[in-house]
Amino acid sequence: MALYRWVCFVLILIGLYELGVGLFQCIQVMRLGMPYYTVCGTFENPSPYSILIVLILPLALDYALFVRFRHGQKITNMLFYLSAFYLLFSVVILVMCVSRTAWVASVISLMSMVWLRMKCSVVKKCFVLLAIFVLSVPFLYGMYVLKKDSADGRLFIWKISYPVAKQQMFSGVGIGGFPYVYGEAQEAYFREKKDVRNEEMLAGAPDYAYNEYLQIWIELGLPGVLSCLCLIAYVYIRLLWCRNVEVVGLCGTMVSLMVVSFFSYPLRCFVTCSLSLFILLWAAWMPMMLCEKKRYGKVGMVCGLLVLIGMGTMVCIRFNKSYRTWVAVKHWDMVRLYFDREKYKGIEKCYRALYPDLRKDAGFLFEYGVCLSYNGHHEESNIILSEGAKRSSDPMFFNFMGKNFQALGRFEEAEDMFYKAYYRVPHRIYPLYLLMGLYEKEGRDLEMLEKAHQIVGKKEKVPSSLTEYLKKEAVNRLGKYEGMKRREHHIKKD
Repeated sequence: MALYRWVCFVLILIGLYELGVGLFQCIQVMRLGMPYYTVCGTFENPSPYSILIVLILPLALDYALFVRFRHGQKITNMLFYLSAFYLLFSVVILVMCVSRTAWVASVISLMSMVWLRMKCSVVKKCFVLLAIFVLSVPFLYGMYVLKKDSADGRLFIWKISYPVAKQQMFSGVGIGGFPYVYGEAQEAYFREKKDVRNEEMLAGAPDYAYNEYLQIWIELGLPGVLSCLCLIAYVYIRLLWCRNVEVVGLCGTMVSLMVVSFFSYPLRCFVTCSLSLFILLWAAWMPMMLCEKKRYGKVGMVCGLLVLIGMGTMVCIRFNKSYRTWVAVKHWDMVRLYFDREKYKGIEKCYRALYPDLRKDAGFLFEYGVCLSYNGHHEESNIILSEGAKRSSDPMFFNFMGKNFQALGRFEEAEDMFYKAYYRVPHRIYPLYLLMGLYEKEGRDLEMLEKAHQIVGKKEKVPSSLTEYLKKEAVNRLGKYEGMKRREHHIKKD
């Protein structure tokens, strides 16, 4: 069990480092009045940061709440103190991150650990857990009300994703194919459903299903998700059969991983994916060392190490993590400065050189396609943008493809692209603005006016200077047309 404690020690130290960074950000939030989403540790987003914190939290909970101080056991005592600090800091961080998934996962994992630690009859355990659940109902409702739009948006994503999963019952669309098929499904949904204004405001362009089981089903088919569920269940049950109180924290971590996977995307971020797979492998390896040590011994340790290396390699390949890619991303960051300043002519060659290493990155493909479009290479731009559209659900790919078709004089295809972009995320005004400009250029005044009226009457989800500008342009077009009609009317009178 010494190795188990050392692994816990390392993981808790990693978590404490992230918590320290988060606490520093919390101080900035309170001192400068910055919004809560800046609390994200070394990550770019609070969600994977909260996932990492809550995956390590059960280990700290176990040592802080259930393992007492023991004389002469330095590692255990050190773990006790570190876990106490981790528990204290994580409460602050999880509150500041406002991650409801992390809150739910921490509560459920704690309940599972209490169940395993309680030395009483099953009936008493059930009553205790029932009491905890009843007390948690107001808490759960409060979490829903706290970020109602976000919760409804997640439910809407599941609503769109489930029919896609049923269509991909056995085959799946392949790893990384979710964003494209989701975008297509959402587009088809809004084309069919006309009077769904509330749902229009919930629509977005997600890259994840916010449910790993559902996304694995879509990408790998039903056999893939059933295999994953069976593997997780098998590992967890074997861990329970050890009947060793030392691994209760690891059991809680497994529960936390299962809960987080239901509400978020732990396998879509390199760090959290690596940690999740390590936890799964660790949980599978512990019974071999505790209950079957005589059978496996050193061979089990070597096999576990080899599997760990293999899984690490697979994760690196999946997330395109290599030294070459790392260098390419660094160069891209430098080129992006010129892209943001709209200096497209000088950077096209840079994007072309980086393309072989970053061709799987939707963000890079979008910027490359936009750069080509502004430099007049419309056909090539559409090729790059169509590649990016297969890796993303963002309608902006289709907006620029439509602009390219319009520049080439292929107005019907441009119109199709603009409508495709609009129905993907119907609350956005920009595709309507592009359609208005297209109809004006073609001399289709009635359709142009229809789009102008639609833009003016469109409810904004997030007001911005851009939407204000687009609405002003639509008002100007309407005013211009009305002025022309008045002049024509006066001329006829004269």
